[in-house]
Amino acid sequence: MIPKKGKIIKTCDLEMRMDLMERNRITNVLPFVKGKLLDVGCGYNNLVKKYRKLCGEGVGTDIFPWKGVDLVENAAILPFPDKSFDTITIIGALNHMVNRKEVLKELKRILKDDGRLIVTMISPRIGKIAHKFFKRDEKTRGFRQGETQGLTCNEVESLLWNVGFYVVCHKLFQICFNNLFIAKKKSY
Repeated sequence: MIPKKGKIIKTCDLEMRMDLMERNRITNVLPFVKGKLLDVGCGYNNLVKKYRKLCGEGVGTDIFPWKGVDLVENAAILPFPDKSFDTITIIGALNHMVNRKEVLKELKRILKDDGRLIVTMISPRIGKIAHKFFKRDEKTRGFRQGETQGLTCNEVESLLWNVGFYVVCHKLFQICFNNLFIAKKKSY
């Protein structure tokens, strides 16, 4: 259920976390979230919960039945009308989507023309280390064939470009372990 704008949802601050870096990812992403939010691959839905506490409107979806999440069978086929969202986020999850290109095409469909797509991603080198230390989500849901430890900046930018986005901002955070990309739809 999406709350009406201005309604504050009472939730605990990160009552469940995916890993020790999640709070920092959320803190770095929130300033760029505007309007109606969709978080894809949302895990415990903490970004949306935090955004709602700030009086935002949002929904989180995932293919795994985490507690408090809108479950979808396939993130490349979402039950939302065209141009439904102002901001769509994929926080530390694009590497876990085996059908990345199809998911990004679907997100382009449901993102407003002036909307923004925000992606955070670790490099494969950092991901190899991080996934050894922070295995909680993989232990819960398993690591599937086609998932990767992370994606390089070039891989993320290429994926975005090939489905019709361009990167307007790229910044490093978490002591340069993580990348934040903000992308917009290409206009043809």
